[in-house]
Amino acid sequence: MLVVSRKTDQRIHIGRDITVTIVRIQGQRVKIGIEAPASIRVCRDEILHRAKEADGPRSPRPVLSSPSFSTPPASRIGGRAGAPHPA
Repeated sequence: MLVVSRKTDQRIHIGRDITVTIVRIQGQRVKIGIEAPASIRVCRDEILHRAKEADGPRSPRPVLSSPSFSTPPASRIGGRAGAPHPA
């Protein structure tokens, strides 16, 4: 696991297609924005675990195939979809 320190508005790039931006730091909470292609599913850990528990052993399908686990549009996290990334 890579552990890094970041300040507000700083970014982390994962490969060529994924960008994580620190949107706000307030006390013990950090708000991040994630920009990723639509083909990459992004899901909070606690929601993934709840969905797996709800499906139980009866469902052979992967939990992340559900449309409810899609990446939110960048406009919902304060960014702009398709905006260029500063180098």
